[in-house]
Amino acid sequence: MNSKKLLALLACGVLSLGVAFMPIERVFAATYTDGPSYTEDPTYTGDPEYPEYPQRPGGDTVHVTASGDAVSVDSILSAINSGAKHVSVYLSSEHAQIPKSVFEAAKAKGVVLSFDVTSHGKYSDKGYTDTVKYTISKIDNPVDVNFGFDVSNNREYLKDIQAYNPVAYEFDHSGKLPGVTEISSWSEQYKNIHGKGHLYYLNEKTGKLEKQDSEVTLEATLVKFSINHCSTYIVTEKEIPTDKLQVTEPKKEENKGENPIKETGIDAGTEAGIKTVALLGICGAALAVAIRKEEKA
Repeated sequence: MNSKKLLALLACGVLSLGVAFMPIERVFAATYTDGPSYTEDPTYTGDPEYPEYPQRPGGDTVHVTASGDAVSVDSILSAINSGAKHVSVYLSSEHAQIPKSVFEAAKAKGVVLSFDVTSHGKYSDKGYTDTVKYTISKIDNPVDVNFGFDVSNNREYLKDIQAYNPVAYEFDHSGKLPGVTEISSWSEQYKNIHGKGHLYYLNEKTGKLEKQDSEVTLEATLVKFSINHCSTYIVTEKEIPTDKLQVTEPKKEENKGENPIKETGIDAGTEAGIKTVALLGICGAALAVAIRKEEKA
């Protein structure tokens, strides 16, 4: 092969590797481009097939729905800027990523946001369509949020506390929410229960359930509680004794010698990429010198 062609190929390889190791940002807006517009429906009072479910608010509420899989971010922002006091968004759990910009806009306008999210998961080994409604009355901390979730009463970690009538809420989002968030869901498991329940946070590191102060309402299939942080939570009808709170094995600490994050703050993969690019650069320089010598000869 001609030396000049070889040098050109080597340069292309170096450039490709450099691009491969560039950080890629998550762009939420791309998911929603050209989505449906919002609709105002102040007369909507709920689904007549399920009269026990609370009626959705009307009047000063703007409802944002999807005609396809996802709701456009522009539609939600338009609703927030329409003068409404409350914007109610309907999502599927598979397309429930909402960017920080939505919460920033709602905070600036003082708008209450609620998200009705459906998930087609399994519940009690039967096919159910679960719905969880997230309501954020005051936004303090705008962040990107994934409102996806799963609800179950038959997870392995629930097997030893079945006597306390548990239901697990596994939220896809991890970390703080934009503000205190009221969770409303509907569970046939509690259809004959009228009273107060109990809320526990599953600490995945220790494997223990941690009792929360949030009040839990159990009212004819309706379950309500409030959180400001997402992870895995368990609602129970009865309080769990302290000797039953260990539901999984504690996680073992990783060997510090195998930690991929270096003290420099550069992860192992990126460091390897930098070394590879540097090595190819040295090889390229050496090849260029050899070509120059060949041309002089």
